[in-house]
Amino acid sequence: MNIKEVTKKDGTMMYRANVYLGVDSLTGNKVQTTATAKTRKMCEIKANQAINKFICNGSTIAREKVVFYNFITLALSCFDNYKLIV
Repeated sequence: MNIKEVTKKDGTMMYRANVYLGVDSLTGNKVQTTATAKTRKMCEIKANQAINKFICNGSTIAREKVVFYNFITLALSCFDNYKLIV
């Protein structure tokens, strides 16, 4: 984890860390995130929390996989979501 000191446009200082979380167990893609905070210590804490959350979720960022067994269930699901928009 590499923590960098960043100056914002208004002149305030903040810290940013790019954190490699690991490989997503569902997709097989590499997962990275960014942690930002006002102090270096808080930035380290946020980065460690992101890593722990990733591990607790089963090494995946996806919540749940939606499976449609046939076209009718897919169409009904799309229609239910469309009704909320229109």
